Amino acid sequence: MTSETQKNMDAASARFDEAEQACRRSREALLGAVAAAVPDNAEALAEQAVSPQIDRLREIGRERIDAMRDQLRVEARVLADRVRASVDVVKWPATNLHSTKPEYIREAILPLFDYDTLQSLAEPIRMAGLMTATMPVSGRTFVSLGSLTAALSEVADKTSDLNAAKAALDDAIAANNASDLKELWPTRNTQQP
Repeated sequence: MTSETQKNMDAASARFDEAEQACRRSREALLGAVAAAVPDNAEALAEQAVSPQIDRLREIGRERIDAMRDQLRVEARVLADRVRASVDVVKWPATNLHSTKPEYIREAILPLFDYDTLQSLAEPIRMAGLMTATMPVSGRTFVSLGSLTAALSEVADKTSDLNAAKAALDDAIAANNASDLKELWPTRNTQQP
């Protein structure tokens, strides 16, 4: 190993660590933005689901509606906390060309809003005796490209930076290994005297 290849490898390793940390911070910020919107999105979806049932709303009364909405807020906060803490759970796109597209970043987050999770948001409405047929069965409602474009793009950009840093680190390691091999196993002169 030469001091130059070792220095190059150390510098590439430091750049990779910085890129990895920046990528993680952008992912945490994205999940924070998604989580922050969960309570309002859940409330809007619940209102959409129950608004055609005005007669039933009148029957159950304000007290039960308030209790239902309180429980919906609890479920939404639980989901928001889970989303916020999921940076290590999300199966972020593998480091390749596609991982730098916001749409692929969004697709990685959608499993956080699986069917059972979304049904937990509908449960308070059902328990109040209301129908939930119009409640979403897709996480796309919670991970909107429009409202999250900047955060999704930031994650995509940081993932691209991470990909480049990983490639540079791999190259530096390969160069260092080649240098070590050359030192440890020098080429012999194969000419016979």
